[in-house]
Amino acid sequence: LQEKLSPQIVKIEGFKNYDTVKLNELTHNKYSILLQKLSEIFKNYPEISVSQVSFEYLPTRIYYVNSEGVEYIKDDLFTGIEAVAYSQTPTGVPLIEHYSTYSMHPESLPNADSLNSAIKDIAEKITLLSSKQTLDETYNGPVLFEEQAAAQIFAQSFVPNLVAQRQPLSEGFSFGLGNKSSSFQKKIGGRVLPEFLSVFDSPIDSKYKKTELLGYYKFDDDGVPSQRTTVVENGFLKTLLTDRTPIKRVLQSNAHKRRGGALFSNVFIFPDPMKAVPNKDLKQKLLDLVKQRDLPYGIIVRKVVDQNIFSTNLMSTTYGQISYFIDQNTIPIIEAYKVFPDGKEELIRNTQINSLSAQSFKDIINIGKDNYVLNYLAPAVVNSFMSGGDAYVGSSIITPPVLFEDMEINPIDKDTPKPPYIPS
Repeated sequence: LQEKLSPQIVKIEGFKNYDTVKLNELTHNKYSILLQKLSEIFKNYPEISVSQVSFEYLPTRIYYVNSEGVEYIKDDLFTGIEAVAYSQTPTGVPLIEHYSTYSMHPESLPNADSLNSAIKDIAEKITLLSSKQTLDETYNGPVLFEEQAAAQIFAQSFVPNLVAQRQPLSEGFSFGLGNKSSSFQKKIGGRVLPEFLSVFDSPIDSKYKKTELLGYYKFDDDGVPSQRTTVVENGFLKTLLTDRTPIKRVLQSNAHKRRGGALFSNVFIFPDPMKAVPNKDLKQKLLDLVKQRDLPYGIIVRKVVDQNIFSTNLMSTTYGQISYFIDQNTIPIIEAYKVFPDGKEELIRNTQINSLSAQSFKDIINIGKDNYVLNYLAPAVVNSFMSGGDAYVGSSIITPPVLFEDMEINPIDKDTPKPPYIPS
């Protein structure tokens, strides 16, 4: 009877699996001293009015058993260091910077010297931004995304759409549904990227070269063994990432139940090797497009705001003053440059990417060869209030730089809060 009424219900073979590690005792005093030394770096930059360095370590052991005979015990480990800085220009215009590094084990985090360099770097950059200007007007033209920015735009505007989302059974009830990331639910078989790009999700990879990947696991939270899943092949959407809750076009799990709902793990943006160009040549490709369009300059974006850090650490430490950067359907930019025909770069502040959607990624015209690895806390696609799971889950995006043929970059032009009355 069950098979006749519900052919979508798929059983899995019972098995017992274990993925546990011996945890070393955390030396709290060691990290307290480290954080204090890192925080003290900001004292050398009096223009920075608010700063914070934080450390977290969240080891979780999960015990699972179901009526199909699946049993497992696994350790879900996460640790990270985040640093944020907030400043204002003499006229009160807000400026923000942040740094983050995540791993599964505290021992895998960067050493003290590397962390010192990273904190000094964001302190110097936010201080430098204070003397720079924003755009005079909205820019429409080619934009090159490099390093963190390339990975973050995929993370924020494209990859969440690759997760299967089941529509609610009752009419008029949409709370918890990822409306902003549901563009691909009925697009399997359609083109979503240029034909020289493919995407696969691979939780079975624990590292990319020497970098540990946050999305690694041996089996998902349903107990389904992890597997590599090709989601986009030569530009065309092949499937969606799902757990054991079926949707019409994907009836079987591909092992992506993560902390409450379906979610991606380690996402690789993979170009056709014959179409990719050396990273250093992409700037010239940008300038060629600028010349064709008879534009005075192009734009390179190297860093944008991380969603998690923005809504947690930055929002709380600034008591909401960074709401200055909040506009619907925009991504605030931290580090962007005007690039002039002679190759000269000029740093600009307080700009944002306007109306970047999943469909925008079809306009990628060139892509580099060398990858950047972003380990970050990905917002849950299925609302955590509905799933009972976590609001953010450790994931990884691996991508080369990408050049868009046309994009809109806006200056942020709003009323600004008053500058601080007293120095930091």
